Amino acid sequence: MSEQIKVRYKTGVFMPAIGDWRSVWVRALATPSRTGKMLTIDEVILVAGEEPVGRVSATGARRQTFNAKGIAEREKGKRKQTSACIVLTTKNNN
Repeated sequence: MSEQIKVRYKTGVFMPAIGDWRSVWVRALATPSRTGKMLTIDEVILVAGEEPVGRVSATGARRQTFNAKGIAEREKGKRKQTSACIVLTTKNNN
């Protein structure tokens, strides 16, 4: 049985128009390690509150748009510390 959990955490995105990095919230499905101290990101559900399809803006300002799909692809497969994430739900898959 593999256990998947829904988590929320912050990640950095580069916004070329302002030439700076900003933090945005990400919601994802993740699988915990055997010890439970680490998570492997399986699928990103939301980036900055939006589905990760194309360009989105964290603040609504056009100059602060970024590629949410690219962020989702970058995060997939990454390992995160469980303590750095907010666990939203637990889902068991058989």
